[in-house]
Amino acid sequence: MSFFPEVPESAAWPAPYRFSLALLCTAACEALYALVGELVQAPVRPWGTAVDALIPFTPAAIWVYVTFYAASFAVTVLALRESRMLKGALVAFPFVQALACLVFVLVPTASPRPQLEEPLSGSLALVSLLYKVDTPHNAFPSMHVANTTLCALLVITADRNRKLLAGLLLMGTWLSVLSLKQHWFVDGAAGTVLGMIGFEFWKRCVRSRRSARGPSERVERRGDAPPPTRARERWSEPN
Repeated sequence: MSFFPEVPESAAWPAPYRFSLALLCTAACEALYALVGELVQAPVRPWGTAVDALIPFTPAAIWVYVTFYAASFAVTVLALRESRMLKGALVAFPFVQALACLVFVLVPTASPRPQLEEPLSGSLALVSLLYKVDTPHNAFPSMHVANTTLCALLVITADRNRKLLAGLLLMGTWLSVLSLKQHWFVDGAAGTVLGMIGFEFWKRCVRSRRSARGPSERVERRGDAPPPTRARERWSEPN
């Protein structure tokens, strides 16, 4: 079985419509995240590793933390042009958030945040704002890493031309959460696993929608059917 599902040709959904749906989905997920963070109080667990010790606290990483995370979602929305792929993503991201919230309740863990030194200006001021807005409690697993992992896998599936960009955005997010001491390394590792689970769930959603559609429904209303003789690309499972 191929790791990545076959991606059929299809007419694109309008980009403004895709972004509107994505913003609504993101708002719902963030609201659930914030609610659990307010209700569940958690201790900082001693889960530091050699990797955490090697990476110093770097306030300037806040710019990567914010921009790379937003860019991951933007690139994903641009890549998921086909309707059932986007619909699957609109279910997969809340599914990942719901699983994470269950872990937040069962294994409450706070971020190992450092004490910020005065004066709070520039990048340090933005880090201070982040610490105030984002509760330190929902630390395990890292939702930043979980969501960008899912984003990267979706982009690679939908548009292989953007796979390098997706990988860079994921790695940048990984490094930024460690550099800002938002998470331990194990939080990020758990987030990666959670993102992969979400990707498997997305594949099932897409395949179930495809099998449920009748022959006459497989042609988009605003596009023509692809030539029957044209071979479709199948991607092999990565090593």
